[in-house]
Amino acid sequence: MRVLLVEDDDGVASAVGAAFDAHAILYDRVSRGSDAFAFVAFCDVVVLDLGLPDVDGIELCRQLRQCRLVPVVITTARGDVEDRILGLDSGAVDYIVKPFHVDELLARLRATLRPRPALRSRSSLVVAGDVEIDLASYRVFVGGDEVLLGTKELQLVVAIAEADGSVCTRRRLIAQIWGRWWSGADRTLDTNIATLRRKLGRSDVIETIRGVGYRLAVTVDRSRGPE
Repeated sequence: MRVLLVEDDDGVASAVGAAFDAHAILYDRVSRGSDAFAFVAFCDVVVLDLGLPDVDGIELCRQLRQCRLVPVVITTARGDVEDRILGLDSGAVDYIVKPFHVDELLARLRATLRPRPALRSRSSLVVAGDVEIDLASYRVFVGGDEVLLGTKELQLVVAIAEADGSVCTRRRLIAQIWGRWWSGADRTLDTNIATLRRKLGRSDVIETIRGVGYRLAVTVDRSRGPE
């Protein structure tokens, strides 16, 4: 998990940052809303204070969501019902009123990034060219033949397939598959992606977005169901 913390209060930022450090969560902190755009492409979630010195936090939430569909968790002293509604309607996925306990913030961030089960009405089969990924059974077929993958490789291809062509950031994949961050995490991810591509025999199916992450690089078809 990599967090973009937009907070102008040094005391709050220090407490939240210490909690992130204690849980090996990577984060970037900016104190001005206008600086957030330089980091939003590289985070998995934004923690946004509304009382910023240079921009209105609600408007910034809207602009960040227009820039990239990243989840935004608002943290603010504005606790009125009208403020909560305004914040959630601006695109935030959660709204936490200050003062809050950092453990609650961490729990809400984990919940925000927790994979959601697919809707029953949606096909569990993702078809990308001649590659078929069954999200329900964790089975992968290329040209009709099943490809045997390792556990991490299966988890990676399913996570990327579930994004339906959207980019899965490196930090999010590492957090989702391995559950933690360590010094060799990037290399481990790259190695598993390389092995996955080799086993699929389709190097063009998973596209690298340099410095950001990976996505399915071909048209995704969910119209077909499992036979």
